[in-house]
Amino acid sequence: MSKEIENKVAAVSLTMSRVPLNLFKEFKELADSEFGGDYGMTLKFIWEERKRLLQFYDLVLKFEKLKEEVEKLKGGKNAGKV
Repeated sequence: MSKEIENKVAAVSLTMSRVPLNLFKEFKELADSEFGGDYGMTLKFIWEERKRLLQFYDLVLKFEKLKEEVEKLKGGKNAGKV
């Protein structure tokens, strides 16, 4: 393995406490079924999904604002209705 790759996947330890048992079980099931039990890759996946979800919510909010502006420009017909 090259030094560059070794640096990117260097072992880093993370310890968490007070994790609800049901959440840990779900996390472990996901890690085992999708990532061969690799908790680090599972955490990375969850974090990236969270970022994508937040970006999606941001787009939805922007869309709603644009929709309101279009309704205002149309003369207020159906303003505020979904």
